[in-house]
Amino acid sequence: MSCHRRFLARLGWLLLVAVAARLTQPAEVRAEATPEYKIKAVYLLNIARFVKWPTNAFAAADSPLVVCILGENPFDNELQKLMSGRVVGGRTVVVKQEATAAAAKLCQVVFIPASEQANLRLHLATLRTAPVLTIGETPEFLDEGGVIEFFVQQNKVRFDINKAQADAAGVQLDSQLLSLANRVRETPEKRGEH
Repeated sequence: MSCHRRFLARLGWLLLVAVAARLTQPAEVRAEATPEYKIKAVYLLNIARFVKWPTNAFAAADSPLVVCILGENPFDNELQKLMSGRVVGGRTVVVKQEATAAAAKLCQVVFIPASEQANLRLHLATLRTAPVLTIGETPEFLDEGGVIEFFVQQNKVRFDINKAQADAAGVQLDSQLLSLANRVRETPEKRGEH
């Protein structure tokens, strides 16, 4: 089975599990995340499986893999439920919400939602040299120094990758992940170029 098919099969399986789990919960405790954010939550988990962080990204050999949401949480409880009990790269996954980019420097994955667009440049400047995989959803995310930018095209969530920024942060992206991206930026782009 090709890498792309394995990724899509895993994504489909996780979506099925997430939907089944939601249907078995009482209505009053169900998360209110939109279908788009349910898919983005699954993508966050799967993308993390295709990333290798430098050893200095973790406080200790048994430290968890910390996925942070910077600012407002568009996932509601969906991301927490999906990642609860998961292990990626031999590390337990922990989900946190952080108010500042300085606090998010201690995370390995940082999702910056569209609600943080006004602070995007400052957030990414703060995280730029940290061994952090930054993921966002605003059109200028890669231009400002983010690593992975989600976007919706023909009702499907897709992503572009700024490999140059991942390399600068010391975060290694697996070739399988790169092959699944809509577009991969290999070299740094000067601000203002598109």
